[in-house]
Order: sequence, then C-alpha cells, then structure tokens
Amino acid sequence: MSRLAPLSWLLLPLLVGCQQYENIDEACKENVGGDKGASAEAVEVFQRITCYRRYAGLAKGKMNRRVTEAVENHARYLSIHGLDFGTFWQLEEQGEGFTGADAFERLDHTGYLVEEVGASAFVWEVLLTQIEADTDQTELVDQYMRDPFLRDVWLAPGWDAGSYAQAPVEGKFGPFLVYMNIVLYFPSGSRSTRPVTYPVDGQTGVPTSWFVPYPDKVFAGLDTEVGFPITLTAGSSILGTGSTNVLDVVVDQSTITHEGTGERVAHRVIPPGQYWPGTNWSTAILLPEQPLEPDTTYTVEVQMGWVGNDNHRETVSFTTESEPAGAAASSRVVGTRLTPMRSRP
Repeated sequence: MSRLAPLSWLLLPLLVGCQQYENIDEACKENVGGDKGASAEAVEVFQRITCYRRYAGLAKGKMNRRVTEAVENHARYLSIHGLDFGTFWQLEEQGEGFTGADAFERLDHTGYLVEEVGASAFVWEVLLTQIEADTDQTELVDQYMRDPFLRDVWLAPGWDAGSYAQAPVEGKFGPFLVYMNIVLYFPSGSRSTRPVTYPVDGQTGVPTSWFVPYPDKVFAGLDTEVGFPITLTAGSSILGTGSTNVLDVVVDQSTITHEGTGERVAHRVIPPGQYWPGTNWSTAILLPEQPLEPDTTYTVEVQMGWVGNDNHRETVSFTTESEPAGAAASSRVVGTRLTPMRSRP
C-alpha cells in the first residue's frame, strides 16, 4: 500500500516552544484542528489536552476524521466482544465489527496512511473507564494529568494526530469505555535535546498529591496518597536499544527541595519500563513519597541522560495550590500500550 507523508511531524515541533503562557487556561485560546465528525466529548478532551501541550511548549494536538473513525470502530468492537482482562487488551479477530487485528490495520481500514520512509511510526493506544457518560471532560483531563503514566502519552513530543471514542462495556471496568489513539513519529524535532517537564518551570497552583490507583510493586510501602509526580519526557532524533525504555532514559541524580526550609523531599525515581498500567515509554517520574505542602515553592534539579544526550541537567521550580483539592473518582486508567509499525511488504 502506498503511503502519504504527513509533514507536520517534522515541521510543527520546530515552530513551537517560544510561546509562554501564564497558566493552562491561557494556553486554551487556540482550537484543536481536524475535529470534523468527532463527538463533542472527543473534541472537548483533545481541546483540553492541547491546552496542556501548548502550556508545556509543545505543538498542539490535532484530530483526524479517519483516526476518529478507527477508534470509534474499535470502541464498538470492544463493546460487543468485551475486554481481555488478563492483559486489558483485546486483539480483534474476525467477527462482528471487525476492522483490523491491530491499531495500524484499523487505521489502514479507514484510509489513514502512515508514513514509512524517513521516520519511525508508533500508535499510542489508551484504554480508560468512565463511571458516567456525561462526565465533564475538561475536569476529567485535569484529573488524568495527575497520572504520570498518561503524561507519557499526552506530552510525547512527536504527535501527528489522534482521536477518542466512548462505548458502553460490561464488566468491572464499566459501564463506559474510553479508547484513544495517538499517532506518534520520531524524530522529535526541537525536543530531541531537552525533555518536556511537568509541572513546567514557574507553574503555580500545582496539586499537592496524587492517589495511586495501581497495584504495582514500584509503589510498595507507600500510602495511597503520595506527592504530585514530577515528569521529564524525552524525545530523540534516534531510537535507543531498550525494548520498553526505548530512548535509554536514565536519571543519574535528582533532588526536590522545599524552598522555604531548604529540606530535601524524599522521592522515588521511576524510569521508563513496563508497569501495571502499561508501558512508560520515555518518561522519568520523580514521585514524592508524601503529599507536598500547600502554597509552597519547590525546586527540582535533575541530572539525566537518554540516547544522543549524555549528562543533561534540568532545573524546574513550581508552587503548589493554596487549598488542596480532592481527587475525583469518575474514571481510571485501564492501560496504555505503544504499538510500533511493523514492516510492510
């Protein structure tokens, strides 16, 4: 099958990064593109993700009607056939609603053509559950941005296009399923030499905590409520050698300092790898072991490396919210998966 080359994967990262915003809402002034045919919920979700991407200095997210068709098809398929609860994924097989065995076949089915030459193509697949169909999608994205494993998806530098669909599903992860696709390309343009940090430098109103929803051994010994995770998402002009940590991301040293007292905050470093919610592909996570203090400035200093970048130093300061808000229980992440494009005949 012939392939069309989407130029945005090369050009957009080079055009973005100079604009700075005072807060996330200010970064929401531009509408998300390519939303024709998508549901109102999908547009609202991608609009809010775009706010965070712009705030973090990235190219805004965009939708694509053919990706929308592909995710809606697979969401319907999952609604009919259910989930594989052993892996949280269900590869399509011939049957009612079949449109392809994997994400790339389903995109092919709708006519979305993925470039093969000069870039490495991947598709992020995300499964979320939602308790109520009419949940406020903006608030939902805000809650999910507390989850460092989803930031690995939503703040990845090399986005090309994506979309989102809802479908009813039976089982313990119901009653509503959310399925997303994000088409991702490497190289990562201007973000190949500096990571995407969140919180961003100078950010205010940062939540003080995150409620861990995953039974993963990496959280052993921690209370359910921990400090707000700090993430550094790498991009690259080349791929590394790891099968899950594909950009060979390593944190050599890290400190989180309370600026009022000078005390160091105890934290865990979670490198890229395979975890309960899926693959953390290119994000280093600094997880404070206790909730942060409200209305307090913290400075994060990290010495890290990844493929093509040895001994990079990053410093970020942020200030927490004055009145900590509780975490909503309207959704949970079932899993994330990054699918590389396999060789084509």
